[in-house]
Formats: sequence, structure tokens, C-alpha cells
Amino acid sequence: MRSCPTKKSSRAKSKTGPGAADKGSLKALLPLLTPKLSPHLEKLGLEIVDLAVLSAGQRLTLKITIDKKVISQEPGEPLGPEGLEKPGDPEGPGDLGGPGGLGGLVAQAGSRVTIDHCAAFSRIVSNLLDELDPEPGPEYSLEVSSPGLDRALKNLADFERFSGSLVKIKLKLGDKTTRFTATMFSSPLRLVTDQGEIAFTLEEVISCKLVPMI
Repeated sequence: MRSCPTKKSSRAKSKTGPGAADKGSLKALLPLLTPKLSPHLEKLGLEIVDLAVLSAGQRLTLKITIDKKVISQEPGEPLGPEGLEKPGDPEGPGDLGGPGGLGGLVAQAGSRVTIDHCAAFSRIVSNLLDELDPEPGPEYSLEVSSPGLDRALKNLADFERFSGSLVKIKLKLGDKTTRFTATMFSSPLRLVTDQGEIAFTLEEVISCKLVPMI
């Protein structure tokens, strides 16, 4: 995994660490931020996989996970994150020390997202956050990263995109929680195991991650 050091946002420093109100104020910006990111995502050919506000000790982090958007795919063709062509940066590498602070930049080896993708998108997010909330607020870090080889699958589009892939999945089947490592297919959702096929619904999924094929 390649990474760059995390840089702090240009917000007022907190000596006592983030509280519930600090985390809440940052989370409140997300519904305003998301629609403003749409045209930039389209231009860069990216999509947001996950967006979360995390707190650990005295550290507050806005973590955004991005991936390259799939333009076209043959029906039923499995598409995993490994072994794909490394794309160039549509806007060029640029200066990683751009305005507003870039936050932590992480690009997983083998992912279709590069450090340059993370840097370009981090600059955009940082500038938009400054526009949406110009007044000094709680100190936080901005981290933009790729989903990695063990990408989490969270919605139907994810399951359809990675149909035919090996996954580790935890399901709530009736009163039991069951874990499987199996090949997953969509339309309909099902697992192919040594004991046969197991059908499941999206509502029964507790967690699901790709198994890296190295």
C-alpha cells in the first residue's frame, strides 16, 4: 500500500479532542457536499464507494473511499479490482501540497485508483468544504483512499459489478448468522459453495468483502 502523510485541515485546533458535537457538525456537511461532488466525479470518472466521519481519541477524520467508475461490462463478466490497467490522471499529477490540505492519500496496490486520483479528488473536496463551512470549526483530517483488494460490497450495484468474484460474506439467515467464503453471483443473488447454491437477499447481508486473488 502506498500512502502519503496525513495533513491537518486548516480548522481551529482543539486541545481536548473532538466531541459528539464536533463529529455531528462535520457529518451535517455531508448531505451538502455530496451533490456538489457529482460533476467532479463525472469529470474524473470516479465514484464514491464509502463516506464516513470517524473519531478515535483526539482525532476526527473524514474518510472518503473512491474507485474508478465502470463504463461498460459484458453481462455476467466478473470484474475484480486486481490486474486492471493503471489509468492516468485526467488532470495531471498536480501539486500534492495544494490549498486547503490534501489529507491522507492512500492508493492500494492493484486498485484502479492511483495516488494522483486521490490527490486530485482530495483538492476538490477540501475546497468545497471550505466553501460550505468557512467559519473555523473542529480540527479534522481528510483521508481519500482506494477501496483496496478486499473491497466491501454494500449495495446491489456493487454485487452486480463483482458478480463471479470470490467473497467473504456474513448473512443473517433466519435466526442464525452464517459466514461463507464462496463465489457470488447476481441476478439473482446467490453463492456457489461445495454444498450447492445458497440464495440470499440484500437485506440478509451483514457484511461482504472481496477475497483478493493474488
